[in-house]
Amino acid sequence: MSGLVSSTMKMVMNRVNNIKELPSSDKDKRIVKALYPKGIFDTRGAIDVIAKQTGVSKYTIYNYLREAKVETREEA
Repeated sequence: MSGLVSSTMKMVMNRVNNIKELPSSDKDKRIVKALYPKGIFDTRGAIDVIAKQTGVSKYTIYNYLREAKVETREEA
């Protein structure tokens, strides 16, 4: 299952990293926000895979995920 997470993660990372005007400090947050609606975080171990690939802690990923959930609720 981590193969699906990894391949989706790479696709999203490539898309986000190609946004030149986006500060590098916001790229990881944007990656998590792009992955959230895809349901990736419903997969067991996804947090660990994404944290490893982005180079941030899993606690940081949890914070970004919390923000993504709040934003999704506000948009609805």
